[in-house]
Amino acid sequence: MLHSALAIDFASGMVLGFSDIQLWDRSGLDTTKKERNYAQQLISEKESNKWLKAVNHSENIFKEAATITFVSDRESDIYNLYCCHSQANVDYVIRSRADRKSTSGSSIKQVLAQTQAQHTYTLEILGDIRTNIDKHTAAMSLKWVAVDIAIPVKNTDKALPKSIPITAVEAKETNNDKGIHWILLTTKIVNSPADAMQIIQTYKHRWYIEQVHRL
Repeated sequence: MLHSALAIDFASGMVLGFSDIQLWDRSGLDTTKKERNYAQQLISEKESNKWLKAVNHSENIFKEAATITFVSDRESDIYNLYCCHSQANVDYVIRSRADRKSTSGSSIKQVLAQTQAQHTYTLEILGDIRTNIDKHTAAMSLKWVAVDIAIPVKNTDKALPKSIPITAVEAKETNNDKGIHWILLTTKIVNSPADAMQIIQTYKHRWYIEQVHRL
């Protein structure tokens, strides 16, 4: 197994190299998650700890950077990850996987559903025969809302804060029920359509690592 973190200069888009590479194998792992009581294990005992290691190692390498933003997909939507950085100039942009509960009791999706679209724009979709997506112009709506997400009930790490402030940014295709629908969770402040579009643009940088994996 391999897990890598790719470092990119945001302003130029230049790839700087790998800021973290972890290699391991699963030999000797002859028990199921249920047998290991996986849900109750500390993250340090789980394979998903790879995300925290990548952040900590990358943060140390780029400790002189003006800002660091970690961009990752749904697999990394882990409460512990939002809490693990040690520098004030570190932020996250992560695609939502779990419909997290806020401290008010409502979930992120419920809060977004109650929020009016704050911006609209069009997006030219090139189409992809592999995924059966036709070329078309997508009408997009954009929402954002600041919420305090609560620590998951099953999280057993007593050192973590009971809640953390997050902004959820939702980009949704309005003229296609099966179209684009992103919910991005970020620690960055979003106060305007320009800020929200910047979060979308930031997340699009994740395509670089997909290209590396393809190669």
